[in-house]
Amino acid sequence: MAENRLLLDVVLRLSPPKTHNLV
Repeated sequence: MAENRLLLDVVLRLSPPKTHNLV
């Protein structure tokens, strides 16, 4: 689960604000 959390954090940082709304 921790790995998914790190991956999600990286994705949110690299992705535009639009993706953040989906999460």
